[in-house]
Amino acid sequence: QQGGDITYGLHDNYQDIYDNSPSFPKGVNVLPNGDLMSGGFWAGGQSYILNSRNSVEYAKRNWTYEGTLGQKLMFIDTASASRLLESYEKGNMQTKTQDKEFKIKLLSFYKEKGMILGSEEGADFAIPVVDFFESRHSRKANGESIPLWPLVFHDAVIMSRYNSFEPDSAYPKWLEDMLWGYQLHFFMTTQFGNVKPGKPSEKIGFGPNDFSEELFKSTFEVDKWHNRIATSEMLSHRYLTNDYQVEETVFSPGVRIIVNFSNEKRVVEGNTINALGYLIM
Repeated sequence: QQGGDITYGLHDNYQDIYDNSPSFPKGVNVLPNGDLMSGGFWAGGQSYILNSRNSVEYAKRNWTYEGTLGQKLMFIDTASASRLLESYEKGNMQTKTQDKEFKIKLLSFYKEKGMILGSEEGADFAIPVVDFFESRHSRKANGESIPLWPLVFHDAVIMSRYNSFEPDSAYPKWLEDMLWGYQLHFFMTTQFGNVKPGKPSEKIGFGPNDFSEELFKSTFEVDKWHNRIATSEMLSHRYLTNDYQVEETVFSPGVRIIVNFSNEKRVVEGNTINALGYLIM
């Protein structure tokens, strides 16, 4: 039920289509050799990739029904994640430029309906339309995980990621969210707080099956931090130690967080940061 602090939305997809869809194969991208353009193999089986011109057509058709459900949010999967594509279908050709134009039209359609709007991964062309993205950004311990996206776009759009919870991590994975200024992204089963640990292949979505109330409460620190920085500009990112275990980001107007990913206390530039901890200044 809509109300209070909870907003519900719908998850829809106008990039992938399956051969059991009544509309298949109308609008599927065609390769130069005449074959249909295939996508990933997902829960619905082998997917095929739609011409974005037809994606807009299907979205408007479906809104006749979706628009009666009272949701306030739409997550349009893959629209901003997929690279720009061409189609060689006779009478329905599509260039990469047209693909971008129709993807923007697709997203704009929902925005014009007053929806809070999200999409996958993130693309610069979608930022003027989309309110939030999700990603798979995850830290590497060798100094390779420079946060290029938030350095450029943190003040333009909210970003969350699938990697906030990894049971086998040596440190709370939400430390990365604090460092990069990402919102938390939860996957919860209907058995929340009462599920035995599962094998990686049994996990639901990208989150731990053994998600507990204790783990949930531990993330309130991230919420407090995000309330403070919201969509402030990320001004800088630095590695403060030669082993890349201590990192710093600075957000406008000069709010600074140092995160220690090592198992020992570190003293850096006169500041003491506990093992697997952080310091906000």
